[in-house]
Amino acid sequence: MHSNDTSSRRLQEALLLARRKDGDRLMLDDATLAAALDGSRPLTSGERAALRASPLTARRLRHLALARRAAASAAWRGSRARCGPRAPAHRKRS
Repeated sequence: MHSNDTSSRRLQEALLLARRKDGDRLMLDDATLAAALDGSRPLTSGERAALRASPLTARRLRHLALARRAAASAAWRGSRARCGPRAPAHRKRS
């Protein structure tokens, strides 16, 4: 991805997340958003439209995505614990 594409995507995300709408409410439940994030169930066209129309729902999706990424990152860092100074020494081959 080019830096201009990344910058444009980040700007669009920031604008969407900063937008407030009177009377906005959460349009999709966490289970639906989580299923979309993990790929087990794609959003329907109506759900995608609801997501685009509701900044609050978009912020909730982003929150769930960041929490999911943090959990995956924490799990990954935990698996590297044996690579530190206390890692078991490898035996030399004869």
